[in-house]
Amino acid sequence: MRKISLLVIGLFLITRTAYSQSDSTLVQANQFFNFFIGGDIEKAYPYFDNEFQSKVSFEQIKSLRRQFLTSYGDFKSVIKTSPYTQKNVKYVLLTVAFDRAKPVFALTINTENKIAGLFTTAENYITKYTDPNYVKKDSYLEENIAIETGEFKLPGLLTRPKVGENYPVVVLIHGSGPQNMDEQTGNLKPFRDLALGLAAKGIATIRYDKRTRIYGKKSTAAGQNIGVKEEVIDDATSAILFAQKLNKVNPKKVVLLGHSLGAQLAPEIALNNKLLSGIIMLAAPARTIGEMLNEQFRYLIKDSAALAQNLKLAAEIAHADTIKNQNKVLLGANASYFTELNKLNQVLTAKKLTLPILILQGERDYQVTITDLNIWKKAIGNSKNVVIKSFPKLNHSFTEGEGALSSPAEYNIPANIPEYVIIDISNFIHSNL
Repeated sequence: MRKISLLVIGLFLITRTAYSQSDSTLVQANQFFNFFIGGDIEKAYPYFDNEFQSKVSFEQIKSLRRQFLTSYGDFKSVIKTSPYTQKNVKYVLLTVAFDRAKPVFALTINTENKIAGLFTTAENYITKYTDPNYVKKDSYLEENIAIETGEFKLPGLLTRPKVGENYPVVVLIHGSGPQNMDEQTGNLKPFRDLALGLAAKGIATIRYDKRTRIYGKKSTAAGQNIGVKEEVIDDATSAILFAQKLNKVNPKKVVLLGHSLGAQLAPEIALNNKLLSGIIMLAAPARTIGEMLNEQFRYLIKDSAALAQNLKLAAEIAHADTIKNQNKVLLGANASYFTELNKLNQVLTAKKLTLPILILQGERDYQVTITDLNIWKKAIGNSKNVVIKSFPKLNHSFTEGEGALSSPAEYNIPANIPEYVIIDISNFIHSNL
């Protein structure tokens, strides 16, 4: 699912009438940010305008600060502060140094020099990722590609074995959010691990940047709200068609591998795409996002007031169809997005499929949990076309750790998907296709 452990206001953007910027505005922006990131929320909160405060509580801002520090590490300094204007909307951009990243924060400024929005435009992780040691650099080739759906063109990579032909090809489908082609989170690049690892086992992969990463708010036709069709399904379908036409690939061995949201949508994509020979589902949600967020928030948030706010938000998302204004923003997406997502029944859809299905789950995953896996087991675990397996040490990104459940901080520890996961996926593909 979305990497939404806490209330992510990082995607919260309110825009209103522009103003004429001045040096004093930049000074105020610096003052605000130092109060905010330093933990003096009582001094930071009054910098927000009334409309922002009506939607985002004091406790939620405290939670947001904790989230940034968890993701980026300790705060070091503000490197640069600069004005920016886009479509007559004024912003202040702050490039900030943390231990693990140098993100760019954007503050939307209204006519009264109040902050009307706070979000990140780039995260710029100082990555310590290294390629898996079980892959030899001379075992694979990579080629730049583009996945095209109408006017949308997404940069991607074809990774294939260096020798051989007639090999299977796997299309990798991301989880939620504006993911890059490696599905990078912190110091983890699970899709790169999968691509390199599978190439070493004689299997090609296609991966690409998500449409929302490349096009942002312009990911749909003007005036339309984005849904999972535009966010994921349309481009996945284009990637499957692209895979079918590749040289040296067996067109009868095209597999879809989805992670998190991608896994949730994999049955729906397969049901409407007869070109697929199998689907692989990593950390596959079986429940609705509202149920899962409720569970995540209870696990992650210790402050009772902040928890109450976030549980209310989870309930709104669970019943998004009852919200009169479907343009209302919830966790960075319109209510209409969750209304559409809630209508899907991935478990029922998977029951209709006869193609080979592999479901893999990390037992330490706090985002998609063993509860979801047990639902899958009960629903389709005895089907001849389905293989289900879980791994005791793995988290949501399929890297190892210790303890009962993982935490957001674990994604900042450099690691790779273990080779035993690659072997299981490879064996499934070679044995069933």
